[in-house]
Amino acid sequence: MDKLLKKILDEIWMFLYVHLYASPIALVSFGFVALMLAIFWVIMPVI
Repeated sequence: MDKLLKKILDEIWMFLYVHLYASPIALVSFGFVALMLAIFWVIMPVI
């Protein structure tokens, strides 16, 4: 029972950790990629 509780707590902790720390990184990297694509689409017709 104690192992199960620890496993559940670990799952919740990992979930929170991923959402608190990975989400901003994912948003920043996604924004960076979107920005690069936007620049690419603006520059390509010009070249």
